[in-house]
Amino acid sequence: MLYFHGNAGNLMGRSDRFERFATQYGVLAISYRGYAKSSGKPSQDGFFQDADSAFEFLKSKNIPSKDIILFGESIGSAVAVNLASKHDFGAVILEAPFSSILAVAEQTYWFLPVSLILKDRFESDKIASQVSAPVLIMHANKDTIVPFEEGRKLYQLFNSRKKFIAIEGDFHIALTGDYLMKQINDFLQEKITKEKMIEIASQKTRNYAKRQLTWFRHQFSSHLVFQDVSSISPGVLIAPPTPS
Repeated sequence: MLYFHGNAGNLMGRSDRFERFATQYGVLAISYRGYAKSSGKPSQDGFFQDADSAFEFLKSKNIPSKDIILFGESIGSAVAVNLASKHDFGAVILEAPFSSILAVAEQTYWFLPVSLILKDRFESDKIASQVSAPVLIMHANKDTIVPFEEGRKLYQLFNSRKKFIAIEGDFHIALTGDYLMKQINDFLQEKITKEKMIEIASQKTRNYAKRQLTWFRHQFSSHLVFQDVSSISPGVLIAPPTPS
């Protein structure tokens, strides 16, 4: 699991989560530039570069992207979405995400021309459609920092398999490690179950095609010359013209 924290606090404040996640997954959590002991100045491009570097580190350890779960909370959700828009990951977990920082700022500071002031906009809404991984979103319905509607808005923009969990409460980032772990495991299990169902359906289609082909051969073997279809997609039958 590659973890991207929010704007407030630091990694120590998430230690209970990391300890719980580590009972089942390997966990890499980064401290953005300008946070804690990381050098540099915080910025959107800087955060995205930090995420790219973390991913490159995991690749250097021969960990396939499909084996990596991205977790992003609050502003970290934008970091996760940006990275997921460029690579195919196992899953993307977002806690209290937003469509863009600009949208949140315009609601909070409605009396200011934020569109002219704000430089780092973290516009997840513009790249959400490029995410191929399954997406799980969790958001408190009375969130006092990032409006619940923002999470719903972003959710609608993903085209991959997705799930939205609305949680009763007026908190921002306060879900326990146990709760998160259960929701993540349930979501991943749903993914496995769906893929298994597709695999079973595909096998049934292949078996049906074989039975049909056998029947056709039996009925018309004296009239048609059939091409070998072993390498053709299920259900596709090619019959050359009958010799005159």
